[in-house]
Amino acid sequence: MALDGMGCQRLSSPHPACSPGGRQPGPPAARTACGTVASMSQPSPQPTEPVVCSAKGCRASASYAVVWNNPKIHAPDREKVWTACEQHRDSLADFVRRRGFLLRVDPL
Repeated sequence: MALDGMGCQRLSSPHPACSPGGRQPGPPAARTACGTVASMSQPSPQPTEPVVCSAKGCRASASYAVVWNNPKIHAPDREKVWTACEQHRDSLADFVRRRGFLLRVDPL
C-alpha cells in the first residue's frame, strides 16, 4: 500500500485533503483516524455505550448536557458539551457559569 506525505493511502485521483492546499470550501471539517478530512455536517451516530458523567472520577450515567462556549477562543456558533449525572449537573453548570461560558443545560 502506497502512502502519500500525509499518511493517506494513495488513490488514482488524490483525496482533496491530501493535495496541496487541500482545504475545500464548505462546512467545518474534522480529521479522521487516517488524517483525511471528514465533514461535520453529517449527524453523529448514536453512541453504543452509555454516556457517562464528565465530572472527574464519576462513572455514573449522564442525564444532562451542559452546553458551553468560551468566547475568547471559540466561534460564537461553537458549542462544547459536558455530560452530567443528576449529582454533578449543578456543579458542572456552576463551574462554566462563573466564567460566563454557560449557554444552557439540556436533558439527554
